[in-house]
Amino acid sequence: MSLLKKSSIYLISNIINASIPFVLLPILTRYLSASQYGQVAIFQTVITGLVSVIAFNTLGAMARAYFDDKDEVYLRNYNGACILLLLVSLLIIGLVTILFSSQLIHFLGLNRKWLVLAIGIAAINFIVQFRLNQWQIKEKAIHFGLLQIGQSLLLFLFSVWFVVFLLMGADGRVEAHFYSMLIVFMITVFLIYKDKLVSFSNLRKEMFADALSFGIPLIPHVFGMYLLSSVDRFFINAELGSGKAGIYMVAMQLSMGFVIIFDAINKAFMPWLFRELNSSHYTERKGIARKTYLYFLILTVVGVLSFLIAPYVLTFVAGPEYHEGQVVIGWLCLGQVFLGMYLMVTNYIFYAKKTGQLSLLTILCGAFNVALLLILIKPYGIEGVAISFAISMFIRFLGTWALAYRTKLVPWF
Repeated sequence: MSLLKKSSIYLISNIINASIPFVLLPILTRYLSASQYGQVAIFQTVITGLVSVIAFNTLGAMARAYFDDKDEVYLRNYNGACILLLLVSLLIIGLVTILFSSQLIHFLGLNRKWLVLAIGIAAINFIVQFRLNQWQIKEKAIHFGLLQIGQSLLLFLFSVWFVVFLLMGADGRVEAHFYSMLIVFMITVFLIYKDKLVSFSNLRKEMFADALSFGIPLIPHVFGMYLLSSVDRFFINAELGSGKAGIYMVAMQLSMGFVIIFDAINKAFMPWLFRELNSSHYTERKGIARKTYLYFLILTVVGVLSFLIAPYVLTFVAGPEYHEGQVVIGWLCLGQVFLGMYLMVTNYIFYAKKTGQLSLLTILCGAFNVALLLILIKPYGIEGVAISFAISMFIRFLGTWALAYRTKLVPWF
């Protein structure tokens, strides 16, 4: 199957997958107040934070090991080692949550039940993403799409049932997330067992060491991404209230429509790029750079048009209660465009296994974003937060491109 066909399958899958939350968005915004939507946004932000550290971020290590010319028995046990690391991380997270539960409840504004559900969802997400990643690296795009779409469809059905019919409010949205993930988890475990992807029969110390050497240096990177794209909701909630956090989150969710497209392209591009880098000579890779520049040009045009079109889309989809989001959605879309550019250059760093440098860059950009939003949030409100996001994403893209250039894998100039 060609790169174009695989990219199209991922794109169609991602569009269908993304359309379900987008269809759900105008429903939720009419049954949840901006304040309730803000509480749900904080809950989702906690999940995102947990995902960044769960299993010591070894999900990528399992995908990368597939390209290391190892036999199936080794790969199964390598995957098993990462699953055990998941259990160890859950034990640590659970202990921290128990010891500091009062402080976490006060700071986040979430009850104990929501914290437990967030941990459960983050753990389930690791297993589901493992199954999806194995299909991706083996280029089984249709299998990938079916599970991804099924997961979103379940979330949609449970959300409508709990929020619209049972009128459970924010609690309904949270429980819908958990129960939909629980069903997908059971299906995923069956598929993992059926395809014999995991074994614990011949675990070796070097498997744990290799997985941790890949994953742990990436934790600052993922945490930096968290500072870039998620932690702003905590500051908005603390400084401006949960209502503003809800408005900002609605605009952010709409801007993530771009992420769906960029992610689909990257899912098809990454395996193709790795094969090209394995099989071609340096001087034969000029075409890769030319195509990347064309992609950058297209995304730049998209970013400019977002300021003109996106505000009208937001009001139409979310309703008048969320009209304040018009001032931020253009900046958020621009930030997502820089994310799309970043994805085109970061794969070179993963291929070269220079993840430590990427982590340092991302954590610095994340810290810069936090510092800048703290400066801008008081005079400019949520618009200042969005401007900070766009600037920080641009700086990260440029820095990552510089790191990709230093790998000397592609002749950029």
